[in-house]
Amino acid sequence: MVAYGTILHAVNRTKDIGLFLIAVNREQITDLMEYASSKRADQASRLDNSVQSEIMQLEVHGKHAFRFDVTGNLKGSNKMSITYRHTLMEGDKEVAHLSAWTSSTNFDKQKEAINSLSEDIDGL
Repeated sequence: MVAYGTILHAVNRTKDIGLFLIAVNREQITDLMEYASSKRADQASRLDNSVQSEIMQLEVHGKHAFRFDVTGNLKGSNKMSITYRHTLMEGDKEVAHLSAWTSSTNFDKQKEAINSLSEDIDGL
């Protein structure tokens, strides 16, 4: 995970939420919308029967950001349905990529908690 720039991996089993926080050098990304689109496609390719949301542009703590969801079944025998919410925040020197997930049946209940995770990212 460190090789991919992962700086945090956490799981809250009580709330059924997991996350990865990745930092990418801003100079490596020439088009943030295209980067978000490729990350959405990558996430979808890791799931069976995936459904992708549109990519939304928003602002988080004054930072330009993109957000999208991908829902699908985990590959393998489990077939559990998971929803991932990705938020990409643009800083001066880095892009923070927060990937948070929960079971699809739990997503509506945990959506606000997942959204608030990106609001705690600073230092970009």
